[in-house]
Amino acid sequence: MARAGIGTVGHHAGEMLAKRTGLQFLHIPYKGAAPAITDLLGGQTDWMFATPQAVIGMLSAGKLRALAVSSSKRIGVLAKVPTIAELGLKGFEATDWKVLVGPAGKPIEAVRLINEAATKALLKPDLIQKFAEMAVR
Repeated sequence: MARAGIGTVGHHAGEMLAKRTGLQFLHIPYKGAAPAITDLLGGQTDWMFATPQAVIGMLSAGKLRALAVSSSKRIGVLAKVPTIAELGLKGFEATDWKVLVGPAGKPIEAVRLINEAATKALLKPDLIQKFAEMAVR
């Protein structure tokens, strides 16, 4: 099983899957998703947990096949792909989240301005649509 790095959601999802099923996987750590996906495409690895954003183009092109999603619900752009829970591992969920960060001690006014700009951008319909296409939640 390729993984995009130690401690990533994909790494933890693989560990959870192994524990829940009693199977053992050879975890092959990579320095990021790109080299892991390259080896997956090249047949050097058999499978991996990847973010939809990293593989959506290859899924659309038929170069990769989505087997299941690790979220508790199906993902809009991958609506035909079952969840791992639907495939029999009830309660299985491994999802990713993002946080906007800056240096400690950043002036509160700067934080407020960044927050306002980010909020304004995230409410734009075209960005909402683009995120939906990329399966970003």
